[in-house]
Amino acid sequence: MDRRYLPAVAPLPDYILQVDFVSGARLLPDMKPYLDMENGKATPKLDTVAFFARRLEVSADAVIHDTPEDDVPFCVKQFFAGMSEEEAAGYIRLCEDAEKIRTKNR
Repeated sequence: MDRRYLPAVAPLPDYILQVDFVSGARLLPDMKPYLDMENGKATPKLDTVAFFARRLEVSADAVIHDTPEDDVPFCVKQFFAGMSEEEAAGYIRLCEDAEKIRTKNR
């Protein structure tokens, strides 16, 4: 990591991070709220979720809706909600056909 503006970053007790800038300024952010969010011990505000989603370049939906490994994404569940089995199967066949065309044209 290129640290032209940050010559030193050091962890301090009680989840404080000491960030020294070349200008002589020092920042002492409290990292506990972020660690609590990371560990599922706190519920962030929507603007915080949106900020992290933008920084991670993912959708807020991907951040909000945790998808277990063998589960389908929330957007898929939402799209197929209320459809009959036959109707959903038609869309799935359409997607499978589109995938075949896409991979064939590579």
